[in-house]
Amino acid sequence: MAEQTIVSSGKPLVRFESVSKRFGTHVAVENFTLDIRRNEFFALLGPSGCGKTTLLRLLAGFETPDEGRILLDGEDIGALPPYLRPVNMMFQSYALFPHLSVAGNVAFGLKQEALPREERKQRVAEMLAMMRMDEFADRKPHQLSGGQRQRVALARALVKRPKVFLLDEPLAALDKKLRTQTQLELRELQKKLGVTFVIVTHDQEEAMTMADRIAVMNGGRLAQVAAPREIYEHPKSRWVAEFVGDVNLIEGVVSAVDAQETVVETAAAGQMRVPQGNAAHRGDRVLVAIRPEKVAIAREGASAHGGNSVSGILRDIEYFGGSSVYKVKLDGPGSMRISSVNVSRKGETVASKGERVTLSWSADAAAVLAQ
Repeated sequence: MAEQTIVSSGKPLVRFESVSKRFGTHVAVENFTLDIRRNEFFALLGPSGCGKTTLLRLLAGFETPDEGRILLDGEDIGALPPYLRPVNMMFQSYALFPHLSVAGNVAFGLKQEALPREERKQRVAEMLAMMRMDEFADRKPHQLSGGQRQRVALARALVKRPKVFLLDEPLAALDKKLRTQTQLELRELQKKLGVTFVIVTHDQEEAMTMADRIAVMNGGRLAQVAAPREIYEHPKSRWVAEFVGDVNLIEGVVSAVDAQETVVETAAAGQMRVPQGNAAHRGDRVLVAIRPEKVAIAREGASAHGGNSVSGILRDIEYFGGSSVYKVKLDGPGSMRISSVNVSRKGETVASKGERVTLSWSADAAAVLAQ
């Protein structure tokens, strides 16, 4: 299989160079090349078993690649044991020492490095203050909440001032409200410290919220690497479009292409117009991808918004508080999902189940994907 290479501008801080890792007959990572920039918040995103945690463990030194090299600041770190790498990792379980205080946990790594006592105290105090945990310095881990234990684990890892900080599903154990709050705090912390953060997650929203760039992984290989907006608005494949967020996919054949747009003939929605720039050619079988929130829905007969429209019957409505999702059976084959913000507290919907509706969207709301 051909090597997949995504490189960044300038000298990368971390480079995976043609890396492969197998466990018996299972290929966890295959011929993988990727650059991670200095001082960026980078996310490895993908389903369970896609190889993202294996990459993190390879970078940390807990696993050794079968093929390829891992470079940190231009140096091949393959021969360095974990404790000699300028890399620290925060695990899902936090792995705090139950017999040590908060301050003792944070100071542990510095003590192992034999830093002078006064310097240790100063760095621990600074880190606990940054984490807003200084008033809990004498408490033991069992006396803390889940969010507080997470802050201690962060402080313990960051007090050593690593070049790269690795986070393996760090927010999985937190409730939704605390997880959202912690995402923002981690982002602010990364900016303040200027340390390269690499996070592993299967949560698309988490990656989109925190990361400067995201590597979407599938089966040990790269599916796409880009900024969150680029991945969401311009997925490179059907798999990425379906994995990152919700999407409507409509099959069709390209009937015309010019400098501005591509025209796709579809059985489900008739003739559809989408922006040019997807390297599609006349006669190609393609998929038109449309995110549910890009589609307007109205009772049949209302004026359409945008250059594309299709009619159907409203089959179901899902209420999510701030938004509702409408499921529409199209007159042609297939169906579409439409997400609409609820602006009224009265629980009003744009239409009722069983009513005929019109869906419409602008040309630039859609993207063309190869089938």
